[in-house]
Amino acid sequence: MQKYRILIKNLCVASLFLALWCNTSYAQVQVGGNFGFDISNNVLMIDIAPTIGMSPFERARVTVSPFFSHIQNIQVAGTGVSRLGLRAALQYTIFTGLFAHAEYECAFERANEAYQGVSHALPIGAGFEYEIMPNTIAYGMALYNVLHNSSKSSAFRETPFQYRVGVRYSL
Repeated sequence: MQKYRILIKNLCVASLFLALWCNTSYAQVQVGGNFGFDISNNVLMIDIAPTIGMSPFERARVTVSPFFSHIQNIQVAGTGVSRLGLRAALQYTIFTGLFAHAEYECAFERANEAYQGVSHALPIGAGFEYEIMPNTIAYGMALYNVLHNSSKSSAFRETPFQYRVGVRYSL
């Protein structure tokens, strides 16, 4: 039950943050989603997340995103971890086509029946974007989780790197 309280608390804080930014004259609502992946040392990580966000002014975006990810050692059966959580992110366009990205995520982890827990991450990085149609942007980004602790990593833990591609549409 406490897991759900933490998730609800994080969702409320992220929603309040978005609502505060909504009161600007430039505000644009954006919806979309992204797909993340990483493979290294025989560990595959796949991540999928719908997103909803707000551009409080021309160069900044604030997004909230529920996500699901699965991490699997491709050489050892039964070592997968499933994660379900919430992200709050901030993007800032440095110049046309290039942006900086930082986010906080909280996730519930489950590895078979043996392990359950909560994980936190703080991925930061950069990405590129390209307008593919009016009001529609395709993007890609490379992120590094600054909270990653390699001493706690095991055969099923992800690396600190994530790569994501996605599309967003401005309403």
